[in-house]
Amino acid sequence: MSLMFRLGARAVTRHLCPRQSAVVTQSRSMAGSPWEGDPPTTTLGGQFKNPVGTGHASQEEISKWVEKELKGGWQSYGYDYYDQQTDKEWNALFMFCTISLPIVLVAIWAYLPDRRMRDWAIREAYLVLRERENAGLEPLSKDFVDPAKILAHLPSDEELEEAGVVINI
Repeated sequence: MSLMFRLGARAVTRHLCPRQSAVVTQSRSMAGSPWEGDPPTTTLGGQFKNPVGTGHASQEEISKWVEKELKGGWQSYGYDYYDQQTDKEWNALFMFCTISLPIVLVAIWAYLPDRRMRDWAIREAYLVLRERENAGLEPLSKDFVDPAKILAHLPSDEELEEAGVVINI
């Protein structure tokens, strides 16, 4: 929350002081008086209720400010507060890079050809299965792998008993 306050204060300061090259913004935490050690405030009351030391703006002052802002006819997108052309160009670039470009890249990626040949492998497997079924053979032969190779890697009955494995058949 304090980061948002600092960034907002910096933006307001840049807007109100456009000709200063170095903008220095001071901020402090949402606590009581830093000199008296008061406890933190839980709402925007206390010393932050009227931070500039004046009362709230009247409705007339607010209306005048809104009219003045609307007369300008240009509301910044937040990229450049002083040059309308630069602001529009940066906005267009940012929107292109964050919206349009990812959509195009995802569309290209989605329609790329199958480089790993997954589709071909599945089609080939279905063709082999159909050939074996038409020939009256089993889909997968029992002797596809030599049983002696499998039995060579299995533990013996004695080794299973030593490990506490009980097989009930």
